[in-house]
Amino acid sequence: MMGIKSKLVERFAKNYGIPLLAVLVALHQLTHRSWGLTSWKGGGFGMYAEFHPVYNKLLIFSDLPITNSPSQTMLPLNELLSEARLYPNKRIADRIKAECKNLYGENTYRLEVWKPVFEPDSCRFWLTKVKEY
Repeated sequence: MMGIKSKLVERFAKNYGIPLLAVLVALHQLTHRSWGLTSWKGGGFGMYAEFHPVYNKLLIFSDLPITNSPSQTMLPLNELLSEARLYPNKRIADRIKAECKNLYGENTYRLEVWKPVFEPDSCRFWLTKVKEY
């Protein structure tokens, strides 16, 4: 009886195991592409090929010069900036703009996210703009 079960398992593995594995890999790649996952956030071995998002640079621009110093603590803004560096999105960018308005007064603010890139063939290092809010 045990020989029949092992033969069934072996046949199932041969007939369905490899196609099932191929489908799982394809699904992983599709979700990686469609849900905006990065190599570091759900992406596998590609994480060793790019910088961690903690090295992203954030630039905040205002239409008018900022002349006054903040009247309160900047801790909430710093926490938002740390979160935006790792997972930049529109919701966090809007919260950063609102906090800047709260700290520095009414103004129009623009946020840019820049990602470091290194090209090993030419030993070049530069920043490339990823998003703008």
